[in-house]
Amino acid sequence: SLGPDQGQAARSQEDASKTRKIQIFEQTLTNPSTDLDTATRQAAATELLALDDPQAYESLIQAVQSGRTVEINAVVAALAAETEPALELRTALLGSLDSAPETTWPAIGRLLARYDQINPGTLEQIKSIALDQAADTNQRRAAITTLGHFQSNTATAASALIEVLEQSETAAVTTAASDSLS
Repeated sequence: SLGPDQGQAARSQEDASKTRKIQIFEQTLTNPSTDLDTATRQAAATELLALDDPQAYESLIQAVQSGRTVEINAVVAALAAETEPALELRTALLGSLDSAPETTWPAIGRLLARYDQINPGTLEQIKSIALDQAADTNQRRAAITTLGHFQSNTATAASALIEVLEQSETAAVTTAASDSLS
């Protein structure tokens, strides 16, 4: 049996090992090199999720909020592969709607639809962004595109998109709502 000092030393070693893993996976996920393939980045994001650690979640949140397509896609793909996506990233994904590249919106939308099944209220938050005429046009377009991916709650999503069409003042927002409804 381990004495108190040996137990503390073992825990300290474990913590140091976990911290090293987080650093390595974070560096892989956020590597600026264009030579790094998507599967490698996604594997790093998956490993960070598996660590189930606040520091690992923070690395994933930073990647989601980075505005860089490769990082966002890697994290979204890793979360989508989970049986139940980590709730720790839900708020960051919602917040990324104003900075995420347009090509990432459909994947984020599908993932947020899954979050709505676990944590009802996600759809309402997206709907409020889509309907907020004071919000940034790009953020509204992202929210509108996201609503188009709520197959689990199509009636509510469709009614929100129709409401956007009825109140919309900008062509970009109207086009996004029309596209999401089709």
